[in-house]
Amino acid sequence: MRGVARLLTVLIFAILASPALATDADVAFLCCRYSPDSVRILPGERVTWTGTGGATFADHPLRFDNATLGEENTGTTAFRDFPTDGIYTWYCAIHGNSGMRGRVAVTNNHLPVASFTASATDVASGTEVAFDASTSSDPDVDQSLNYS
Repeated sequence: MRGVARLLTVLIFAILASPALATDADVAFLCCRYSPDSVRILPGERVTWTGTGGATFADHPLRFDNATLGEENTGTTAFRDFPTDGIYTWYCAIHGNSGMRGRVAVTNNHLPVASFTASATDVASGTEVAFDASTSSDPDVDQSLNYS
């Protein structure tokens, strides 16, 4: 039963914690958060930040841990192109310490696709349930995935 609980935890974390799928990405901001706060793009793609509800960069100056990406202090929309692999973090210069921050994952690696079925879906507490994840796949690897 511990193995089942561990598998479920890993699958739930993978689904909820993964950045958005690779493509040009849009990030909205409003005091005091970004949505989404984590995006995933391919090298050469673009991220666009747009203020909503009247939010501007004057009120939420956009900064990057990588200073070569510059900063934004005016307007409501900004974009950056990310030509190379890496993890790039951004933050609001005023509210970043309060959690108004995010990251861009730039990679050619595609996320694996978790897919599984349970031997039963409506069971009483304490009932053992088996899971089959044989239909899970990883587009970058030509082999089946293994959950343990």
